[in-house]
Amino acid sequence: MGPKKYAAIIGNPVKDTNPQSNDITFLRKTIVASALNIVSKNIKRGEKDLAFFEIGNIFKLVNKGEIKSFEDFKEENNIILLITGYNTFRKWYSENEKYDFYALKGLVNSLLKKISLDNSLIDVYNDVQNSIYEYNFAKCLNKSVLGYGGKVKSSVLKKFDIEQEVFCFEFDLTKLNNISSGNKTYSVPLKFPKVNRDFAFIFDSVVPYDEVKSFIKKNASQLLKSVTLFDLFEKGDIEENKKSMAFNLEFYDFNRTLTEDEVDKDFQNLITLITNKFNANLRGS
Repeated sequence: MGPKKYAAIIGNPVKDTNPQSNDITFLRKTIVASALNIVSKNIKRGEKDLAFFEIGNIFKLVNKGEIKSFEDFKEENNIILLITGYNTFRKWYSENEKYDFYALKGLVNSLLKKISLDNSLIDVYNDVQNSIYEYNFAKCLNKSVLGYGGKVKSSVLKKFDIEQEVFCFEFDLTKLNNISSGNKTYSVPLKFPKVNRDFAFIFDSVVPYDEVKSFIKKNASQLLKSVTLFDLFEKGDIEENKKSMAFNLEFYDFNRTLTEDEVDKDFQNLITLITNKFNANLRGS
């Protein structure tokens, strides 16, 4: 990004007295500009629905004068969360959801929950002076601001040729690391392939989805790890007082690769049990 463009967005950036090129004459005070560059490039390639994070170093002046030594500025490590466009991870029962300010807040709170800080911080709205956000909120501990963000101003987006709404939030990682508490656990990534099977049944319209899902989980083997309803309809070629429900079943084992035979055995057994329990008809049979 050119120096004039950067300065217009950030305000009073840290000037590099020995730049590597004319296009990089300022040390960044925020990761926002870098993240918006990523958004702009993706939109030009046809990718308008984005949700990502970026980690990088920023630089802040210690004194308002020129940089004469390393003591005149400080380097920090930040993380930015950014969303724009539509949330593509939607369920069968929901419409395409456009990312908004509340989606950003939810994302920020989810991150804080992972490090046990979701109940420790307070939200402060439109209290941080900035030239980037139309409206913003900050996460604070006592009087210390750990991060802030919000809806990016259209005037800022215009400099990047972005015509859709963008929401982002930037945290000071050093501050987060210093105050996060509690022992964290994690699940070991799965080393063996998952096996997926789908089936669809015609049920009486009064049969609830939750009852069928619970029945599947109760009667399947321990190899079944997930049951997801991915299609539901009651019209079209479905007779009156009936409905079709389609499920995806996910099988795997943490310690070995499953065989087709053992998955098929479990799958076929579930088909028989569901048919008998709910007087249901397997579609496509």
